[in-house]
Amino acid sequence: MSLKAPDFDWVSARFACTAGSVFNDLRGLAEVNVETRSEQPNAGTLDFRASAPGSTPAAFTVRRICIGETYSVRFRLVNGVIRIDSERLNPPIEPFEVQVKMDDDGRCVCVVDGQIRLLWQILHRALDSLLFGHYPI
Repeated sequence: MSLKAPDFDWVSARFACTAGSVFNDLRGLAEVNVETRSEQPNAGTLDFRASAPGSTPAAFTVRRICIGETYSVRFRLVNGVIRIDSERLNPPIEPFEVQVKMDDDGRCVCVVDGQIRLLWQILHRALDSLLFGHYPI
C-alpha cells in the first residue's frame, strides 16, 4: 500500500529519479568518505578525482597511493547505469552496477544485484577494501 497521496505527482518524481542524480550524490558522499578516512590513523595517501562536469562518461575515482603503487575504485555513469570497478585492490571487489528506478511507493531507489541498496551501502561495498584494506603505508 502506497503512502503517497492519491494526487502524487509521479511524473515529476520520476523525472528527478535518474542515475545521473544518484551518481552526483554518490560522488559527493565518496568525497566526504575520503576526507573522513584521510583524517584517521593509518589512512595512507588517499586521493579523489572527478571528471570535469559534462564529460562523457561522467566518472570519478578514489585512489590510494602506497609506496609508489596506486590502487583505485572507479565509478562511471554509462547509458543510465552506474558501473563500479576496481584496480589492484587487496582484497579485490567484483565489478557491479547500480540501477536507479522509482518504486511502487514513489521513492527513488538504487538496485544492486536485484536488491534495493542505500547510498552508504553502495559506497561501503565499493570502498571498504580500498579505505580499510591492508596496504603498505
